[in-house]
Amino acid sequence: MSYLIDTHCHLDFPDFDPDREDVIRRAQEGGAAKMINIGCNLERAKKSIEIAKKHEFIFSSVGLHPQEAKDGDEKYFSR
Repeated sequence: MSYLIDTHCHLDFPDFDPDREDVIRRAQEGGAAKMINIGCNLERAKKSIEIAKKHEFIFSSVGLHPQEAKDGDEKYFSR
């Protein structure tokens, strides 16, 4: 048996605020059994974790996008 894993999505982006749950439902209906949402800064990471907590098949990756590396001090990473 095989299934699809979306290894890099950004469901936390505000573009999905109006219909995020519909997007997630359609992804599942289309065969996405698992999804890994990428949080690329502190604000987005928090949102990504919230989404993952709501859906057992969505996981969150927390990181820092290179274009925001200037914000990556010890205080940032401890949060």
